[in-house]
Amino acid sequence: MYPLRCVSWECRLTGRESILSVFAVLLQKSRMIPICVDVTTVVWYNGKEIAASAENAQELQKQKTADHGYPLPKKGRIMGWMDEIKAEFVKTFIRDDRYKVFLTGFENTILITLVSIVVGMVFGIAIAMLRYGFVQIKKRKPVTPAKKIGYVLYFIIDKILAFYVAVVRGVPLVVQLLIMAFVIMAGFPNKIVVCCIAMGLNSAAYVSEVVRGGINSVDVGQMEAGRSLGVGAFDTILYIILPQAFKSALPALCNEGIAVLKETSIVGYIAVVDLTRASDLVRSRTMSPMMPLLFIAAVYFACVMILSFGVSILERRLKQGDRG
Repeated sequence: MYPLRCVSWECRLTGRESILSVFAVLLQKSRMIPICVDVTTVVWYNGKEIAASAENAQELQKQKTADHGYPLPKKGRIMGWMDEIKAEFVKTFIRDDRYKVFLTGFENTILITLVSIVVGMVFGIAIAMLRYGFVQIKKRKPVTPAKKIGYVLYFIIDKILAFYVAVVRGVPLVVQLLIMAFVIMAGFPNKIVVCCIAMGLNSAAYVSEVVRGGINSVDVGQMEAGRSLGVGAFDTILYIILPQAFKSALPALCNEGIAVLKETSIVGYIAVVDLTRASDLVRSRTMSPMMPLLFIAAVYFACVMILSFGVSILERRLKQGDRG
């Protein structure tokens, strides 16, 4: 009976032939039985690396250099923490110019976010004004036939908009994106435009409710004062009510902008390369998830902080005219 001797496993080994060669050497060694075998590492025994031949040892070193992007430290020494971080950084960003994938993803993320916010603000404010205008029309009973027809049209538009808001708020955004890409705009070549439209219309429903809540928070006397001065209902809402409503709804609108930024991470479902999709592409090549995921998390966090800082500056500027 041969005594058991511990075999340490330290450096990386890849390739089926190299694994088979190591086991062949182990079987040839007398008085040695390998235990705790890990087929992803190079075998070390009594401080010496086991290799089937000098040529195989050179191939192993070349493979290590190719995996990490630079020659590893002297064999047998444990790579330090900073060397591991450097190896991950080189593998994630430098090799094969993979940083360009992240740049493309960042550009698409910012583009989709900005366009979606603009589309959502424009359509959301328009929807809020139309629905608020119908509330004002209901307070005054139509007398003439023309006003009755206008009331009926306004009623139909209000119900359509209410149904649109309910559907958008009740269906997940990723499902709306897939419907827009593969049903409504199936075959459209530019998927970034599809993302901007889908996310912009989704944001418009939430913005409309935020703005409508801000309008309802404005004192009713503001509307009456504008009408008593001879200002039309539409102009009163646009120039008197809406600025005050925007001021009170600004924090909620900021939250909606942040939500749009983070929701762009789903556009990879329709093969658009954003930050999240870029990390997936790089991760599939490096087989190392830590560096790509931590990097995009830091980028998203930085973008949210910049947006929040800009909104806080705008809030301070708007509060300068407040009394008290």
